[in-house]
Amino acid sequence: PGNIVLDSPPFAFVLGEGREGERCEQCFERGTDEAPLLVCTACKCARYCGASCQKEAWKSHHKLECCISKGIAETCSQMPPHVVPEFRLLLRVALLSMSTGTTEDEGSGYLQTFADVLNMPSNTSHMHSADPQRCQGNTEISTVV
Repeated sequence: PGNIVLDSPPFAFVLGEGREGERCEQCFERGTDEAPLLVCTACKCARYCGASCQKEAWKSHHKLECCISKGIAETCSQMPPHVVPEFRLLLRVALLSMSTGTTEDEGSGYLQTFADVLNMPSNTSHMHSADPQRCQGNTEISTVV
């Protein structure tokens, strides 16, 4: 049928609208009564199907989000539901982009509070000239934040 040209993991991913709490945030498996999802003991927001997914998520992205997860959840609760996955994805991309691969203890590239996210430098003027329609949507998201 064909050849695989490229097989690469995504840079960032999030659950779709309404899926938080019902699916693993790493592999997207659905939790069941027999195998309920595990909750991150630190932030109480992220959910995983097992320890291996939790460890994988910690290495790939959750260590960047864990300390600000409650602020993210509070902000998302004030947004229209259809905007939440895009907001979470944009935030995850920003956090991963800022990460320098150092440890959290070294502090380089890590945001410590949700206020740090809100104080990130803006490049709205560049975005507006490149894509005014998308800029308007991002402005609506940031207004809610």
